[in-house]
Amino acid sequence: MERGKTEAMKPSEEQGKHTGSSKILLDQLLESITTEESKELAPGVIIRDTYRLSRFLGRGGMGEVWQAVDLIREAGDAGEKDKYVAIKFLSRAVRSHPYALKALVREFSRYRRLIHLNIVRAYELNRDSDQIYIVLEYLEGESVKEWIKAHPEGTAPEGAEAIIRGMCAGLAFAHRQGILHMDFKPSNVFYDPESRIAKVIDFGIARLSDPAEREKTRFDPGQLAALSEAYASPEMLSGVEPDRRDDIYGLACVCYEILSGHHPFDRLNALAASHQGLKPKPIPGLADHENKILLQGLSFQREDRLDEPEKLYEGLYHRSLSGIPEEGVRMPRFLMPVAAGVAVILLISLLVWGVGRWRHHEFEQALIAGEPEAVTEFIGAESREQDKLLQN
Repeated sequence: MERGKTEAMKPSEEQGKHTGSSKILLDQLLESITTEESKELAPGVIIRDTYRLSRFLGRGGMGEVWQAVDLIREAGDAGEKDKYVAIKFLSRAVRSHPYALKALVREFSRYRRLIHLNIVRAYELNRDSDQIYIVLEYLEGESVKEWIKAHPEGTAPEGAEAIIRGMCAGLAFAHRQGILHMDFKPSNVFYDPESRIAKVIDFGIARLSDPAEREKTRFDPGQLAALSEAYASPEMLSGVEPDRRDDIYGLACVCYEILSGHHPFDRLNALAASHQGLKPKPIPGLADHENKILLQGLSFQREDRLDEPEKLYEGLYHRSLSGIPEEGVRMPRFLMPVAAGVAVILLISLLVWGVGRWRHHEFEQALIAGEPEAVTEFIGAESREQDKLLQN
């Protein structure tokens, strides 16, 4: 659910508005550093008169996550599922870092515009007493980490397609918006088997792909969160300047693990695996060129690695990622017969139009050749049709 709409503005106006609102928000968040108030998190606690905490969900490098009821949605008789949100409360380390909040505000303004079926929605960044929090879309389903545990022998390519397509589509969209995930792993992808939608979550240490933009914040979110070494590229482990191909390495690791049931290097980090000269074993059931595309994604050398998530999906499934309709946008069953009927009518109309065009062309050629039947037909035609034929 979106929390309001803004009218279209010119780029300069929009930039100015974001700059101003970001400054106001930053000032508000900075107040929490010196406030004497302290808010304990527990079920039933109300956050800023808008959310009621219901249960603790987990803890990560950037803070802890709670399920909460959106009181506005609840008052509006929202459905049982629709009334929930997820709230990530930032850890004290993030809140107290001299430049962390500035970076958070700057990059959140971009992240909240990542509106895509395969990326978890971010609604709000705010504070209550000493707590700074981000409100996110609440997801049903399970993490891909849990999916892999439930399929220790791997998942057939057909059964894994919805997950792999969703991961590739979400990551590709983020990259086009200039945002790198930088912590891509099975626990950061959520999958709902009922809707067959996979969503990339937790851009907690996400970074802007443009080095000049990152420099403005004087802070790297990766400083506060430990890397998931089994899914980090060699360049990430070496502290090299971030690149979208770092995300590709993690993506390829996750795809390999889904399809085979195990990590390509038995959870050894990329530098150690490279030093030992390890190579992933081909996955049974995949063609040679499909195994080869996975190997390209898992290359230890950045210049040899795939540079776009789309290429990984297209190499595995032999069709364009952009040409596949999203699973989440499904046609209701009662409309399917209607759609089929419309399709048949369109097909018949197209055939009639095509035959008509062909017959018209044949008639023109016969008229040019002076064939008697064509000339007779021309004489008997309406004047408008005669004029059109003469112009041709």
